[in-house]
Amino acid sequence: MDIKKANQFLEKKIEELETAIYQFDTIMKPRVETDKIILERLRDQYGKMQVLMEKVKRGEPIKVEEYEEAVPKELR
Repeated sequence: MDIKKANQFLEKKIEELETAIYQFDTIMKPRVETDKIILERLRDQYGKMQVLMEKVKRGEPIKVEEYEEAVPKELR
């Protein structure tokens, strides 16, 4: 490989890596952080629903506030 081709090859690789790093920093990294927040909320909501389901199984009365807190609006 001559020097001109080697230089072109390196330029291409640099450009590809810069693009990959840019996409990681601007798209993937923020998405992962958002997904972590969403996952934490879902786990919290799941735990609340589990507690509510246990109360139902035991035949305990459920207050409207407990139901609204445990069950997301989208699922009511």
